[in-house]
Amino acid sequence: MENQKLLNKAIKNFVGKYKKSPFFKTTEVACGIKTEIYLQQDCILSVGYSNTNNKIDNETFVLSALEAFKNFDLDFLN
Repeated sequence: MENQKLLNKAIKNFVGKYKKSPFFKTTEVACGIKTEIYLQQDCILSVGYSNTNNKIDNETFVLSALEAFKNFDLDFLN
């Protein structure tokens, strides 16, 4: 649940800076989940990955999105 709160905070900080909600695209890859963050549908900002250890659940998607935010701008998580 803590990671979900952190992701919500990152999204809120992103909207505060760009005045737009981020667009997320998630894809299952060989080692887990890949999440891409877009400002617009054709403007990719960052990519994050999360290893699933053969188990895909909500936490896997949240961790992948957090990694993408961290790779883009760590300040969104503060």
